[in-house]
Amino acid sequence: RLFEELAAKHGSVKVSGQRISEHASTSIFALKHLRIGRKPPEIDGVDTAGKPLKLSDYQGKVVLLIFWASWCAPCLAEIPEFIKVREQYHAQGFEILGISTDDTPEQLRDFAAKYKTNYPLVQVTAEAEEAFGPVFGLPTSILVGRHGSVCKRHFGPLSKEQLERQIKPLL
Repeated sequence: RLFEELAAKHGSVKVSGQRISEHASTSIFALKHLRIGRKPPEIDGVDTAGKPLKLSDYQGKVVLLIFWASWCAPCLAEIPEFIKVREQYHAQGFEILGISTDDTPEQLRDFAAKYKTNYPLVQVTAEAEEAFGPVFGLPTSILVGRHGSVCKRHFGPLSKEQLERQIKPLL
């Protein structure tokens, strides 16, 4: 309700070139649609091989969606931990999708080779990112259970231990 009231009272005021009503509507969407137990929006992007990739392709798996950027130091620090967790739990149905809006598939391919990522990196449009609501900071993680609904949202870096505590009950 707070965002709805803010949009109604101050919607025409601009912050960083965007009206408050636009910021509020994105936040309202995220609160309504990305709540725990809700199905997340579809991801429709291109992986490092140039092939289409959709979140729905991973139905029946526990999936960590990680919004990140190649310039984000905390995002880079997570990568070795994510590689270890994926190696350990992939056979049990765990997958990670690294979601970028600011790198091309070619840049992602070079990045994946340099950092030896063992999980898909996908480039999506800014509109696809907005469908998940405001990503106020990077990294932002969304954990999706086997049943296809959001189980957890996390803002900031995740340690290996934190991630394992979150995924073990879902596997």
